[in-house]
Amino acid sequence: MIHHPLITSLKKLNQPYPSVCNSRQEKDQPCLVCWDPLVPNPCLYLRNCGHIYHFSCLQTHVFTEISNNKAVKIYCPDASCKKMISESNVQDLLEGNITYQKLLDENRSKHYYAMNRQNFLDCPTVNCGEVFRVSPDKLKYFCKKCKKEICNSCKTEWHYGLTCNEFKEYRKSQSDEVFINFANQQNWKSCPQCSIRIERISGCNHMACTQCKTPFCYACGKRRDGTCRCG
Repeated sequence: MIHHPLITSLKKLNQPYPSVCNSRQEKDQPCLVCWDPLVPNPCLYLRNCGHIYHFSCLQTHVFTEISNNKAVKIYCPDASCKKMISESNVQDLLEGNITYQKLLDENRSKHYYAMNRQNFLDCPTVNCGEVFRVSPDKLKYFCKKCKKEICNSCKTEWHYGLTCNEFKEYRKSQSDEVFINFANQQNWKSCPQCSIRIERISGCNHMACTQCKTPFCYACGKRRDGTCRCG
């Protein structure tokens, strides 16, 4: 591992490192990213590992990592180094860049949310996107965005007068009824063997069930075993 000589001296003196190294102290050492000489470009050392690079090379590395959704662990660009870039170094490299700072904050929020998923509740309303921090002793939440009340137990809209299981069964029956009405409107036929609904796209009335392979007539719905008189 290549170290800046000034850093080595400061380590011995147990003094804090400067944020930006004086490039005049580096005459022959290359940047380990672009391999061009460090002099006369501005350089930055990494506090956690002591590696030194061109400031612009490190900045590009950090910006790329942030763009690739790396939020919590941004490592030194040296492949053999397993040290993370310190938060202070990351802030040095961001230089107040609002775009990348916002993206970094978003990445970190997403990471925290993913790692603590059990502590949050997503509003179930379609296209709402509101997120709540849940509390075990709270039964329901009011979404200020979509103006809906949400059950903390079953994570659906609040169901007055019904338990979670009762509401689940009610929604299932509603969904079944909608599907049956739609299938009837489309003139889908039921297989005489397994009762699965089947749609004919084109062709004759001689069908075979996609699930159990039973042959049947699409016109009358009977098996093709002599009971069909459709011809």
